[in-house]
Amino acid sequence: MKNRVKILILALSISLVPTALSAQSVVATTGWTAAFAELAGADEVQILAPMDMKHPPEYEISLKELQMVAQADYLVFAGYEAMMGRIKESMGSSSSVQMVQINTGNGQQNIRAQVMKIAEALGTEAKAEKNLETIDTFFEFWRKDLTWHEAELASSAVHFHQQALAGSLGFHDYPVFGPAPPALGVIREVLQTKPLLIIDNYHNPVASAFLEMDDQPKVVSWLNFPGLEGTESLLDVLEYNRNALNRVLE
Repeated sequence: MKNRVKILILALSISLVPTALSAQSVVATTGWTAAFAELAGADEVQILAPMDMKHPPEYEISLKELQMVAQADYLVFAGYEAMMGRIKESMGSSSSVQMVQINTGNGQQNIRAQVMKIAEALGTEAKAEKNLETIDTFFEFWRKDLTWHEAELASSAVHFHQQALAGSLGFHDYPVFGPAPPALGVIREVLQTKPLLIIDNYHNPVASAFLEMDDQPKVVSWLNFPGLEGTESLLDVLEYNRNALNRVLE
């Protein structure tokens, strides 16, 4: 009898020992916000908008996905996503989900600022700093590549949603077009500058109006959202954009 009591007490004591906390549940609105979260140190990120969408912010969230968001610890979002209205409405004021809003842009300084913002929320600052070393090294090598193309760095036109990346690479004094189809004034400005290179945006390309120039410029279309050709991470996106640019500069 005494042995049975001892076994019962031991079993109860084991059951009362606190178990390790499960990994933090992180949900991201798009592949782009997810890429920032992963750089910040999130182990697993669930993505709402399908990766194969050309323009993920247009994605309409389902009821099942709303329930997934409600059960998450963190939601990483940018604010321009169509789904955010429904998400905020469904969550209400009593939700325990921590909302982390970031400024999506692939400029080097912005990547660091937004990644560290997420990392501070997750408590993963050390991991984020380590991951950012890879991004910083990539930018350093890419800028060295472009030192052979000073003419294009000084003579380009850049899509509104690619300004941050272009600026980090040393492009300067460029007219900006988009995101809407360029008005006549913008078209006139770009045509007058006669750029050697036009950097368009894959997700909403609007540079076709500039291809009527007598001396047609080189045109490259850069990504922001991962998904195309197997891109998943922010480093994948930067590598894709670098390769795309190299092809038109050859």
